[in-house]
Amino acid sequence: MIWVIYSLLSAFAFSTADAFTKKAPNEIDQHVLMLSRFLYGAPIALSIFFFAQIPKIEAGFWATMGVIIPLEILAWIL
Repeated sequence: MIWVIYSLLSAFAFSTADAFTKKAPNEIDQHVLMLSRFLYGAPIALSIFFFAQIPKIEAGFWATMGVIIPLEILAWIL
């Protein structure tokens, strides 16, 4: 049941970041805005590592990350 708390904290962090991202595009540099959007939720995500168990990483994980990371960077730039 602790996953409910994690999912609610994640939803709150990203929805708040989205609200600030939409409000401030004219006042802040785009690159700073993009970076701060993801760093806002980082303290919450990092605090979860102290309580969550680390799962075993499967072989397909690294191939998937190799595809997803460039696409995410492209999405940030666009």
